[in-house]
Formats: sequence, C-alpha cells, structure tokens
Amino acid sequence: DDQRSTKMKAVIAAAASLLLTSTASAQNFGVDVSFPIHYNFIGSDDLSATNEVFGNDRVELYSKYMDGCVKRYGGHGANSLCSHNEADRLRLNLEQPKLQTNYTEIGFKKTKLSGETWSILQTFWAGVKAKENFPDSLWPEAWPKANTYVNHWESDSKMHPLDT
Repeated sequence: DDQRSTKMKAVIAAAASLLLTSTASAQNFGVDVSFPIHYNFIGSDDLSATNEVFGNDRVELYSKYMDGCVKRYGGHGANSLCSHNEADRLRLNLEQPKLQTNYTEIGFKKTKLSGETWSILQTFWAGVKAKENFPDSLWPEAWPKANTYVNHWESDSKMHPLDT
C-alpha cells in the first residue's frame, strides 16, 4: 500500500505540474497573440503577451498590414475605411460563433477523404495546371474595397471555378 500511495502521489504531482505548465503556456498562445482575431492590439496598453512570445515583430507586421490597406484605399488611421472594415472583422469573429449551430461537440470534424474523392480532386487540379494558359486561367477573387480578410492589396488572390 505504501508503494501504491507513493505512485499515486507521483501521478498527482505530475498532473498538477502539467496543469500549471499548461495554464502558464496558454497565456502566451492563442487568439490575439500572433495576429488580431478578436481584439486589435495596435495602440493597446498591454502588448506583453504578444511581445513575450513574438517580440515586437507581430505588432510591426500587423501595423504594416493595416498601413498597406490604408495606402491602397486611402483615409487616415482610425477614420479609414480599412480601420472600419477591420473593426467589423474583429466584431464578427467574436459574435458569429455564438450564433452558429455546432453539429459536433467541438464544432467541426476532421476526416480523411476517401481514395476515390482524393483521386477526383488530384485529377481535376492536374488538369487545371496542365492548361496552356495556367496560371492565367485562374480568376482573380473580387474583394470589397478596403476589406481586411485577405491582404489582396499586396498580393492578388486567385481561384479556379470547380464547374469548368
């Protein structure tokens, strides 16, 4: 019984240590640490989590991202269309998940495609790439003016329709 008690104490100590480590690590990773998902961290008084994990690089990257949008579409700082659209993006990231119905416990399910489906996709994509005018055959994606979902002002995003 002493040996069993010692083992139990060791397991409990290891679990407590893991819990404490996980809790501390969770503060350094996740939403709004590497890139704003819920809250804008430019001009925030507390950038400690971002700076602790990534240094000032993440703040500079995001500032450059927003500056690029403003440079392309005009405006000034918080009054620019880019800033208004970014505020909407962040607001929707907070609000929309609450309004969605989850069909699984965690909201999604990862599954492997069947061999047949994977083969169909590979054949389709190989056909697209084999076209004489690829990548010119790809269509530019149309984004609303100053939309901040994708950095389309620095690099155009393109797609290929599935029905051709």
